[in-house]
Amino acid sequence: MKNKEERLQEIYRRLQEFAPAGNAEEAMQQLRETTDAVEDVLSGIAFNPGSMGRDGRIYPPQEDARRKDCPGSDVRRYRTRGHNVFVSPGGSLVIQHVRSGVVEFRKIGAGDCEEDP
Repeated sequence: MKNKEERLQEIYRRLQEFAPAGNAEEAMQQLRETTDAVEDVLSGIAFNPGSMGRDGRIYPPQEDARRKDCPGSDVRRYRTRGHNVFVSPGGSLVIQHVRSGVVEFRKIGAGDCEEDP
Protein backbone atom coordinates (compact mmCIF):
# COMPACT_ATOMS: atom_id res chain seq x y z
CA MET A 1 0.00 0.00 0.00
CA LYS A 2 1.07 3.58 -0.66
CA ASN A 3 1.10 6.49 1.77
CA LYS A 4 -1.25 9.44 1.31
CA GLU A 5 1.30 11.66 -0.46
CA GLU A 6 2.16 8.92 -2.96
CA ARG A 7 -1.54 8.37 -3.62
CA LEU A 8 -2.13 12.10 -4.17
CA GLN A 9 0.72 12.18 -6.68
CA GLU A 10 -0.81 9.21 -8.50
CA ILE A 11 -4.19 10.97 -8.61
CA TYR A 12 -2.54 14.07 -10.10
CA ARG A 13 -0.60 11.96 -12.63
CA ARG A 14 -3.74 10.18 -13.81
CA LEU A 15 -5.73 13.41 -14.04
CA GLN A 16 -3.09 14.82 -16.40
CA GLU A 17 -3.70 11.87 -18.74
CA PHE A 18 -7.33 12.86 -19.39
CA ALA A 19 -8.20 15.17 -22.26
CA PRO A 20 -9.02 18.61 -20.85
CA ALA A 21 -12.50 18.71 -19.35
CA GLY A 22 -15.03 20.77 -21.28
CA ASN A 23 -16.95 22.01 -18.25
CA ALA A 24 -17.03 21.94 -14.45
CA GLU A 25 -19.16 18.81 -14.24
CA GLU A 26 -16.76 16.86 -16.45
CA ALA A 27 -13.75 18.06 -14.41
CA MET A 28 -15.43 16.97 -11.18
CA GLN A 29 -16.34 13.60 -12.68
CA GLN A 30 -12.71 13.04 -13.72
CA LEU A 31 -11.58 13.94 -10.20
CA ARG A 32 -14.16 11.67 -8.53
CA GLU A 33 -13.48 8.65 -10.73
CA THR A 34 -9.71 9.04 -10.53
CA THR A 35 -9.63 9.50 -6.77
CA ASP A 36 -11.85 6.48 -6.16
CA ALA A 37 -9.87 4.30 -8.59
CA VAL A 38 -6.52 5.18 -7.01
CA GLU A 39 -7.81 4.71 -3.48
CA ASP A 40 -9.47 1.38 -4.31
CA VAL A 41 -6.13 -0.01 -5.47
CA LEU A 42 -3.45 1.82 -3.46
CA SER A 43 -4.91 2.75 -0.06
CA GLY A 44 -6.00 -0.60 1.35
CA ILE A 45 -8.96 1.26 2.89
CA ALA A 46 -12.48 0.26 1.86
CA PHE A 47 -14.81 2.91 0.43
CA ASN A 48 -17.06 4.00 3.29
CA PRO A 49 -18.54 7.50 2.95
CA GLY A 50 -19.73 7.31 6.57
CA SER A 51 -16.07 7.31 7.66
CA MET A 52 -15.06 10.15 5.34
CA GLY A 53 -12.28 12.23 6.88
CA ARG A 54 -11.58 9.72 9.64
CA ASP A 55 -10.44 6.53 7.94
CA GLY A 56 -7.30 7.69 6.10
CA ARG A 57 -8.78 7.24 2.64
CA ILE A 58 -8.76 10.18 0.20
CA TYR A 59 -12.29 11.04 -0.89
CA PRO A 60 -13.11 13.44 -3.72
CA PRO A 61 -14.90 16.69 -2.87
CA GLN A 62 -18.60 16.27 -2.21
CA GLU A 63 -21.26 18.79 -3.17
CA ASP A 64 -21.91 19.60 0.48
CA ALA A 65 -18.26 20.73 0.71
CA ARG A 66 -18.87 23.46 -1.85
CA ARG A 67 -18.21 26.90 -0.44
CA LYS A 68 -19.19 30.30 -1.72
CA ASP A 69 -18.01 30.75 -5.27
CA CYS A 70 -15.04 33.01 -5.79
CA PRO A 71 -16.20 36.65 -5.77
CA GLY A 72 -16.63 38.11 -9.24
CA SER A 73 -16.31 34.78 -11.04
CA ASP A 74 -18.14 31.52 -11.71
CA VAL A 75 -15.32 29.40 -10.27
CA ARG A 76 -16.55 26.84 -7.75
CA ARG A 77 -14.57 26.19 -4.57
CA TYR A 78 -14.76 22.94 -2.65
CA ARG A 79 -13.09 22.47 0.73
CA THR A 80 -11.68 19.07 1.64
CA ARG A 81 -9.75 18.09 4.73
CA GLY A 82 -6.45 19.47 3.42
CA HIS A 83 -7.20 21.16 0.11
CA ASN A 84 -9.22 23.77 -1.69
CA VAL A 85 -10.39 22.50 -5.06
CA PHE A 86 -11.28 25.17 -7.62
CA VAL A 87 -13.27 24.24 -10.71
CA SER A 88 -14.08 26.68 -13.51
CA PRO A 89 -17.10 26.55 -15.83
CA GLY A 90 -14.66 25.82 -18.68
CA GLY A 91 -13.29 22.71 -16.98
CA SER A 92 -10.08 23.97 -15.36
CA LEU A 93 -9.11 22.27 -12.13
CA VAL A 94 -6.80 23.71 -9.47
CA ILE A 95 -5.97 21.94 -6.20
CA GLN A 96 -4.37 24.04 -3.49
CA HIS A 97 -2.98 22.87 -0.16
CA VAL A 98 -4.92 24.67 2.58
CA ARG A 99 -2.14 25.27 5.08
CA SER A 100 0.71 26.19 2.75
CA GLY A 101 -1.34 27.79 -0.04
CA VAL A 102 0.80 25.89 -2.56
CA VAL A 103 -0.95 24.87 -5.76
CA GLU A 104 -0.29 21.16 -6.03
CA PHE A 105 -2.19 20.54 -9.25
CA ARG A 106 -3.37 22.66 -12.16
CA LYS A 107 -5.00 21.61 -15.40
CA ILE A 108 -6.54 24.01 -17.89
CA GLY A 109 -9.99 23.05 -19.15
CA ALA A 110 -10.94 22.89 -22.81
CA GLY A 111 -13.19 25.92 -22.40
CA ASP A 112 -10.73 28.13 -20.50
CA CYS A 113 -7.81 30.38 -21.23
CA GLU A 114 -4.42 29.95 -19.59
CA GLU A 115 -5.30 32.64 -16.99
CA ASP A 116 -8.44 30.89 -15.68
CA PRO A 117 -9.08 30.16 -12.67
